[in-house]
Amino acid sequence: MRTRITLLTLFSVILFINTVTFARECGASFSVLSQKESIKYGVKVRYGRYMLRTNWHGMEFYLDEPGLKTHSLKPIQLVDREAYGEALNGVSFPLHWLTEYRICILPYRLFDYPDTLALTLDANATYVFATTWQLTPRMVHRLAVHELGHVVDFRLMNEKRWAEYRKIRGLTDTMKYRDTSPYHKDRPREVFAEDFRLLFGAELAAKNPHENFGLANPKEVPGLKDFFLSLVPNIITLSDETTRANPEQSDPVQGKTRL
Repeated sequence: MRTRITLLTLFSVILFINTVTFARECGASFSVLSQKESIKYGVKVRYGRYMLRTNWHGMEFYLDEPGLKTHSLKPIQLVDREAYGEALNGVSFPLHWLTEYRICILPYRLFDYPDTLALTLDANATYVFATTWQLTPRMVHRLAVHELGHVVDFRLMNEKRWAEYRKIRGLTDTMKYRDTSPYHKDRPREVFAEDFRLLFGAELAAKNPHENFGLANPKEVPGLKDFFLSLVPNIITLSDETTRANPEQSDPVQGKTRL
Protein backbone atom coordinates (compact mmCIF):
# COMPACT_ATOMS: atom_id res chain seq x y z
CA MET A 1 0.00 0.00 0.00
CA ARG A 2 0.98 3.57 -0.35
CA THR A 3 1.58 3.85 3.36
CA ARG A 4 3.98 1.03 3.16
CA ILE A 5 3.95 -1.76 5.75
CA THR A 6 6.26 -4.27 4.10
CA LEU A 7 6.44 -7.70 5.67
CA LEU A 8 10.08 -8.29 5.01
CA THR A 9 12.85 -7.47 7.47
CA LEU A 10 16.70 -6.06 8.13
CA PHE A 11 21.85 -5.15 9.63
CA SER A 12 24.97 -3.51 10.20
CA VAL A 13 26.17 -2.37 13.52
CA ILE A 14 28.25 0.17 11.66
CA LEU A 15 27.35 3.79 12.40
CA PHE A 16 27.47 5.60 9.07
CA ILE A 17 28.50 9.21 9.47
CA ASN A 18 27.96 10.78 6.06
CA THR A 19 24.86 11.03 3.92
CA VAL A 20 25.27 9.40 0.52
CA THR A 21 23.68 11.47 -2.24
CA PHE A 22 23.04 9.76 -5.55
CA ALA A 23 22.66 11.78 -8.74
CA ARG A 24 21.68 10.44 -12.12
CA GLU A 25 22.62 12.02 -15.42
CA CYS A 26 18.90 12.43 -16.16
CA GLY A 27 18.68 15.00 -13.34
CA ALA A 28 17.23 12.93 -10.50
CA SER A 29 18.73 13.12 -7.06
CA PHE A 30 18.02 11.26 -3.86
CA SER A 31 19.76 10.88 -0.54
CA VAL A 32 20.25 7.76 1.52
CA LEU A 33 20.76 9.43 4.87
CA SER A 34 23.33 8.44 7.45
CA GLN A 35 22.09 6.96 10.70
CA LYS A 36 22.62 10.29 12.45
CA GLU A 37 20.81 12.26 9.75
CA SER A 38 18.04 9.66 9.55
CA ILE A 39 17.31 10.08 13.24
CA LYS A 40 17.42 13.87 12.96
CA TYR A 41 15.09 13.94 9.96
CA GLY A 42 12.69 11.14 10.84
CA VAL A 43 12.49 10.70 14.62
CA LYS A 44 11.05 12.73 17.47
CA VAL A 45 10.68 12.08 21.18
CA ARG A 46 7.29 12.26 22.86
CA TYR A 47 6.68 11.42 26.51
CA GLY A 48 10.08 9.78 26.60
CA ARG A 49 9.30 7.52 23.63
CA TYR A 50 10.79 7.59 20.14
CA MET A 51 8.35 7.92 17.26
CA LEU A 52 8.39 8.84 13.59
CA ARG A 53 8.36 12.58 13.05
CA THR A 54 5.63 12.20 10.43
CA ASN A 55 2.24 10.52 10.59
CA TRP A 56 -0.36 9.38 8.13
CA HIS A 57 -4.04 10.29 8.44
CA GLY A 58 -3.55 10.87 12.14
CA MET A 59 -1.80 7.56 12.76
CA GLU A 60 1.27 7.79 14.99
CA PHE A 61 4.12 5.33 14.71
CA TYR A 62 6.07 4.54 17.85
CA LEU A 63 9.51 3.05 17.53
CA ASP A 64 10.98 0.10 19.38
CA GLU A 65 14.36 1.34 20.57
CA PRO A 66 16.94 -1.36 21.30
CA GLY A 67 17.04 -0.29 24.95
CA LEU A 68 13.41 -1.27 25.46
CA LYS A 69 14.06 -4.90 24.50
CA THR A 70 10.33 -5.28 24.01
CA HIS A 71 10.42 -7.74 21.13
CA SER A 72 13.85 -9.32 20.92
CA LEU A 73 17.21 -9.45 22.65
CA LYS A 74 18.97 -10.08 19.34
CA PRO A 75 21.25 -7.33 17.98
CA ILE A 76 19.66 -5.07 15.39
CA GLN A 77 20.91 -4.83 11.84
CA LEU A 78 20.69 -1.99 9.33
CA VAL A 79 20.19 -2.05 5.57
CA ASP A 80 23.21 -1.59 3.32
CA ARG A 81 22.92 2.04 2.22
CA GLU A 82 25.07 1.65 -0.85
CA ALA A 83 23.08 -1.36 -2.06
CA TYR A 84 19.88 0.64 -1.59
CA GLY A 85 21.27 3.50 -3.66
CA GLU A 86 22.56 1.13 -6.34
CA ALA A 87 19.08 -0.36 -6.67
CA LEU A 88 17.54 3.06 -7.25
CA ASN A 89 20.26 4.03 -9.69
CA GLY A 90 19.58 0.88 -11.69
CA VAL A 91 15.94 1.79 -12.32
CA SER A 92 15.20 2.34 -16.02
CA PHE A 93 12.18 4.59 -15.42
CA PRO A 94 12.58 8.32 -16.19
CA LEU A 95 13.46 10.01 -12.90
CA HIS A 96 14.35 13.58 -13.88
CA TRP A 97 11.39 14.74 -11.78
CA LEU A 98 12.61 12.97 -8.63
CA THR A 99 14.21 15.57 -6.36
CA GLU A 100 14.40 15.94 -2.59
CA TYR A 101 13.62 12.27 -2.01
CA ARG A 102 15.15 10.97 1.23
CA ILE A 103 15.65 7.43 2.45
CA CYS A 104 16.01 7.23 6.24
CA ILE A 105 17.92 4.18 7.47
CA LEU A 106 16.77 3.95 11.08
CA PRO A 107 18.31 1.87 13.89
CA TYR A 108 14.83 1.13 15.26
CA ARG A 109 11.85 -1.03 14.43
CA LEU A 110 8.18 -0.12 14.55
CA PHE A 111 6.87 -0.90 18.03
CA ASP A 112 3.48 -2.20 16.90
CA TYR A 113 4.74 -3.79 13.68
CA PRO A 114 8.21 -5.15 14.52
CA ASP A 115 8.45 -7.19 11.28
CA THR A 116 7.81 -4.19 9.04
CA LEU A 117 10.73 -3.34 6.83
CA ALA A 118 9.76 0.06 5.44
CA LEU A 119 7.11 2.77 5.27
CA THR A 120 6.63 5.24 2.45
CA LEU A 121 4.26 7.75 3.99
CA ASP A 122 4.49 10.56 1.47
CA ALA A 123 6.13 11.59 -1.79
CA ASN A 124 9.35 12.76 -0.19
CA ALA A 125 10.62 10.05 2.13
CA THR A 126 10.90 6.35 2.80
CA TYR A 127 11.68 5.06 6.29
CA VAL A 128 13.64 1.82 6.44
CA PHE A 129 13.71 0.00 9.78
CA ALA A 130 16.18 -2.22 11.56
CA THR A 131 15.55 -5.91 12.11
CA THR A 132 17.30 -8.81 13.72
CA TRP A 133 18.45 -10.57 10.54
CA GLN A 134 20.55 -9.82 7.50
CA LEU A 135 18.93 -8.60 4.29
CA THR A 136 20.53 -10.05 1.17
CA PRO A 137 21.43 -7.64 -1.68
CA ARG A 138 18.54 -9.11 -3.65
CA MET A 139 16.08 -8.23 -0.89
CA VAL A 140 17.49 -4.71 -0.55
CA HIS A 141 17.08 -4.12 -4.30
CA ARG A 142 13.56 -5.51 -4.25
CA LEU A 143 12.61 -3.30 -1.33
CA ALA A 144 14.17 -0.13 -2.73
CA VAL A 145 12.49 -0.30 -6.12
CA HIS A 146 9.13 -1.35 -4.68
CA GLU A 147 9.16 1.64 -2.34
CA LEU A 148 10.14 3.90 -5.23
CA GLY A 149 7.00 2.61 -6.95
CA HIS A 150 4.98 4.08 -4.08
CA VAL A 151 6.74 7.43 -4.57
CA VAL A 152 5.79 7.34 -8.27
CA ASP A 153 2.21 6.72 -7.14
CA PHE A 154 2.28 9.66 -4.71
CA ARG A 155 3.77 12.12 -7.18
CA LEU A 156 2.38 11.12 -10.57
CA MET A 157 -0.94 9.30 -10.14
CA ASN A 158 -4.39 10.85 -9.83
CA GLU A 159 -7.99 9.62 -9.86
CA LYS A 160 -8.26 9.58 -13.67
CA ARG A 161 -4.96 7.73 -14.05
CA TRP A 162 -5.98 5.21 -11.42
CA ALA A 163 -9.15 4.41 -13.37
CA GLU A 164 -7.05 3.87 -16.50
CA TYR A 165 -4.51 1.74 -14.65
CA ARG A 166 -7.20 -0.47 -13.09
CA LYS A 167 -8.69 -1.11 -16.53
CA ILE A 168 -5.35 -1.99 -18.15
CA ARG A 169 -4.30 -4.18 -15.22
CA GLY A 170 -7.62 -5.98 -14.79
CA LEU A 171 -8.34 -4.60 -11.33
CA THR A 172 -11.87 -3.44 -12.08
CA ASP A 173 -13.42 -5.63 -9.38
CA THR A 174 -13.41 -2.98 -6.64
CA MET A 175 -14.78 -5.40 -4.05
CA LYS A 176 -11.70 -7.60 -4.43
CA TYR A 177 -9.06 -5.04 -5.38
CA ARG A 178 -9.26 -2.28 -2.79
CA ASP A 179 -6.71 -0.56 -0.57
CA THR A 180 -8.51 -1.79 2.55
CA SER A 181 -8.34 -5.43 1.45
CA PRO A 182 -7.19 -7.81 4.20
CA TYR A 183 -5.01 -9.40 1.54
CA HIS A 184 -1.89 -7.32 0.97
CA LYS A 185 -1.44 -8.70 -2.54
CA ASP A 186 -4.88 -7.46 -3.64
CA ARG A 187 -4.36 -3.82 -2.69
CA PRO A 188 -4.09 -1.81 -5.93
CA ARG A 189 -1.26 0.37 -4.67
CA GLU A 190 0.76 -2.72 -3.79
CA VAL A 191 0.06 -4.19 -7.24
CA PHE A 192 1.19 -0.89 -8.75
CA ALA A 193 4.47 -0.86 -6.79
CA GLU A 194 5.16 -4.49 -7.70
CA ASP A 195 4.44 -3.76 -11.37
CA PHE A 196 6.88 -0.86 -11.22
CA ARG A 197 9.57 -3.07 -9.66
CA LEU A 198 9.26 -5.76 -12.32
CA LEU A 199 8.95 -3.39 -15.27
CA PHE A 200 11.74 -0.96 -14.38
CA GLY A 201 13.95 -2.57 -11.74
CA ALA A 202 17.39 -3.88 -12.65
CA GLU A 203 18.23 -7.59 -12.53
CA LEU A 204 18.41 -8.06 -8.76
CA ALA A 205 15.30 -6.00 -8.07
CA ALA A 206 13.26 -7.99 -10.59
CA LYS A 207 14.43 -11.46 -9.51
CA ASN A 208 11.43 -12.18 -7.29
CA PRO A 209 8.06 -12.76 -8.98
CA HIS A 210 5.08 -10.47 -8.46
CA GLU A 211 3.58 -10.64 -4.98
CA ASN A 212 0.17 -11.40 -6.52
CA PHE A 213 0.66 -14.73 -8.28
CA GLY A 214 -2.91 -14.57 -9.58
CA LEU A 215 -2.18 -11.63 -11.88
CA ALA A 216 -0.43 -11.75 -15.23
CA ASN A 217 3.25 -10.86 -15.38
CA PRO A 218 3.26 -7.06 -15.87
CA LYS A 219 5.70 -7.48 -18.77
CA GLU A 220 3.01 -9.44 -20.59
CA VAL A 221 0.15 -6.97 -20.05
CA PRO A 222 -0.45 -4.97 -23.26
CA GLY A 223 -0.04 -1.24 -22.79
CA LEU A 224 1.04 -1.42 -19.14
CA LYS A 225 4.65 -0.31 -19.59
CA ASP A 226 3.57 2.49 -21.92
CA PHE A 227 1.04 3.58 -19.30
CA PHE A 228 3.77 3.93 -16.70
CA LEU A 229 5.98 5.89 -19.10
CA SER A 230 3.06 8.16 -20.00
CA LEU A 231 2.88 9.33 -16.38
CA VAL A 232 6.07 11.34 -16.80
CA PRO A 233 5.78 14.67 -18.67
CA ASN A 234 8.06 15.36 -21.65
CA ILE A 235 8.81 11.69 -22.27
CA ILE A 236 8.25 10.02 -25.64
CA THR A 237 6.75 6.57 -25.07
CA LEU A 238 8.49 3.85 -27.06
CA SER A 239 6.43 0.77 -27.92
CA ASP A 240 8.06 -2.64 -27.78
CA GLU A 241 8.17 -2.72 -31.59
CA THR A 242 9.97 0.65 -31.80
CA THR A 243 12.43 -0.43 -29.14
CA ARG A 244 13.29 -3.61 -31.01
CA ALA A 245 13.73 -1.65 -34.24
CA ASN A 246 15.98 0.91 -32.55
CA PRO A 247 17.95 -0.98 -29.89
CA GLU A 248 20.22 1.99 -29.22
CA GLN A 249 17.10 3.87 -27.97
CA SER A 250 15.88 1.09 -25.72
CA ASP A 251 17.19 2.62 -22.48
CA PRO A 252 17.10 6.40 -22.97
CA VAL A 253 16.89 7.41 -19.33
CA GLN A 254 19.19 5.21 -17.27
CA GLY A 255 21.92 7.22 -15.58
CA LYS A 256 25.03 6.63 -13.54
CA THR A 257 25.61 7.03 -9.84
CA ARG A 258 28.08 9.48 -8.36
CA LEU A 259 29.01 8.97 -4.74
